[in-house]
Amino acid sequence: MKSGDNLIKTFAGCFRLIAKLNAGIKDGFFVDLISEESEKLLAGYIKFLKIEGDELDNSYVAQNHILQQKIVAKYPYIVQRSVYVAQCRVELTSQIKKLLNLLNILNYLNLSNPTTPLLLERELLKLQLLLARSKPLLTIKVRGVDNIKNQEKSDKNLKKSSELQKLGTVHKEIAEFIGSKERVQNVEVFAQFADTTRRTLKRKLSELVKAGGIKRLALGKKVFYSVV
Repeated sequence: MKSGDNLIKTFAGCFRLIAKLNAGIKDGFFVDLISEESEKLLAGYIKFLKIEGDELDNSYVAQNHILQQKIVAKYPYIVQRSVYVAQCRVELTSQIKKLLNLLNILNYLNLSNPTTPLLLERELLKLQLLLARSKPLLTIKVRGVDNIKNQEKSDKNLKKSSELQKLGTVHKEIAEFIGSKERVQNVEVFAQFADTTRRTLKRKLSELVKAGGIKRLALGKKVFYSVV
């Protein structure tokens, strides 16, 4: 069973026991008090479910601090959503603690059958544990984080392919020549295409670099090219 299913099952169990508890409490003041606090717990849980389940398909764990900073800068809405989910979890945990305190008071004053409060206390503690385990704080859960990264990569490759297709025959011949070796110095390109002026070859090399077909490496006065 998934953790989300366990959470729902435990929450439902808590409310069944709360209803049973209220039916057996001898003091109307505490009946109203527990009803009020349980309604707050229900409202908080509904909000938590809505945020957790609203358009969230993937989970992305930022284990690297630099990567986290990049995500914060590039996808601020992801961080906002993550913070909101964490806040809801804290509010729910706080509400559970209030109900646990009320149960202690009921037991101390002997206002109800001791069995039901004990069972409810066990379920509330289980619910608190499931909430804590539902999603680590370092986990940023958001629809399409992986899809966004893949789409960006795909867009870059498409743009690169499109720009390369616009280049002429000489560009392709230069790229093929550079690709035939691990690394080619600019003077080798000039020698291979001696029929074309150096000025033209330099321009075409620059255009290939700009299009993403090759990359340029300068080592002192020497210039090398290699396939990306």
